[in-house]
Amino acid sequence: MEKLPGKGMVTVSSVIMLIWGLINAGYYDVAKLVLADDPSSKAIACGVVVGIASLAAVIGGIFGIAGSNKVAKASAIVVWAAFLLILAIVSGIVSLVAGDSKVIGVAMMIVGIIVPFVMFMGASKNRVK
Repeated sequence: MEKLPGKGMVTVSSVIMLIWGLINAGYYDVAKLVLADDPSSKAIACGVVVGIASLAAVIGGIFGIAGSNKVAKASAIVVWAAFLLILAIVSGIVSLVAGDSKVIGVAMMIVGIIVPFVMFMGASKNRVK
């Protein structure tokens, strides 16, 4: 089986996305909601949105790793990466508005946009092949 041109981009971005999704889920869902004495409605909304985005990132990371060298999966990875990009923007805005730390919110938004974009570009290269 020959290596597809976007395999490296899809694999690396998928691993980063998997790790980042697990970190975000742990930070927001556990630290903000479980450990708080009385979480505010802003914290709950932020935790739910970021939790959904984190779960989607974990699923996208696994899906990207599994399909990084398969032409048949490239179109589905492109769609999934576009979905993750939109979800990262929404999640970033919600965490900036409702979250406590603006630095963490901005970092999450930047990584959340760049990593799916790299995955999108790599899968697009695989699709054209």
